[in-house]
Amino acid sequence: MAFITKNILVIMKTDKKYYIQNLLFEQIQKSLPPHAALVNEISDSLKIGVDSAYRRIRGDKLINFEEAVTLCNRFGISLNGVFIQNG
Repeated sequence: MAFITKNILVIMKTDKKYYIQNLLFEQIQKSLPPHAALVNEISDSLKIGVDSAYRRIRGDKLINFEEAVTLCNRFGISLNGVFIQNG
């Protein structure tokens, strides 16, 4: 489970089911300037509401492959790199 405090993603629990998704959100958070809110960047990038973005960040809803590709392209993150980091 993850939550956001002061625009910083905090991973509370690493459930294998959500591990890669959490890694992706961590990498996105690292790529953002300090003033940018992760939830707003996710909602804008995926064209979804803030509530839906929070559900994805917390792991209540898994992102699908298309969303993962969209986020990787938007933030210049290698999807392959996320999987390799998991290995």
